[in-house]
Amino acid sequence: MSNYQRLQRAFARDGIALVYRDGVYHLHNDAVQARVLLPAALPLERKAVRQLLDFAAVRSPNGCGGVCQACATPDFHPGSIAPIGSIVATDIDFVIPAAIGTDINCGMRLLTTGLTWGQAAPHKDALIRGLTRSLLDNGRDVPVSTAAFRAHFDVGPEAFSRTGSMTWCCAFQFARRVHQRAIDGASMRGPREGPGRGLSQDMGSTRRCRLFLLRK
Repeated sequence: MSNYQRLQRAFARDGIALVYRDGVYHLHNDAVQARVLLPAALPLERKAVRQLLDFAAVRSPNGCGGVCQACATPDFHPGSIAPIGSIVATDIDFVIPAAIGTDINCGMRLLTTGLTWGQAAPHKDALIRGLTRSLLDNGRDVPVSTAAFRAHFDVGPEAFSRTGSMTWCCAFQFARRVHQRAIDGASMRGPREGPGRGLSQDMGSTRRCRLFLLRK
């Protein structure tokens, strides 16, 4: 018997049917269904699956709204109420406060830069150091006004950049220039562009550029 068959039998004892196809677990019980994007080499935890299906079954007391669809990312594991790594789509104006948890905005990001591997590879060590500092060492320190936060959530990132401090506005310009230099095959330091305007000096360091890229 394969591990997959053992997994199916184990979940069947909990009344959960399981099918694995193209890197996605398709799960359902008598009431609801859910999907989990997870490599076959990673464990599928029963507690997390039960939590996800319970999450998928949430409805308002009056029956006027609820969860429409439940999925999970490869970060999937049990939480205190809702599983970590879960994503749900709900009816309009239906909110589940308990789903927020205690680590708001803790999650996974898929970032695109437009650069090829060949363009990025020479800067790999520097990128890892920068990402480690920003994401794991709490190295980010960018002041943001209340108006900028409102613009970001009410309108979107472009409104945020227009409303935010000069730090963010400069970061947009700086990031675009770094991106263009990488595409053109130029050095990250590059030639000076007028008095005191070397690429590496526009913001004092590349740290703020990384902040912008991470925010995107």
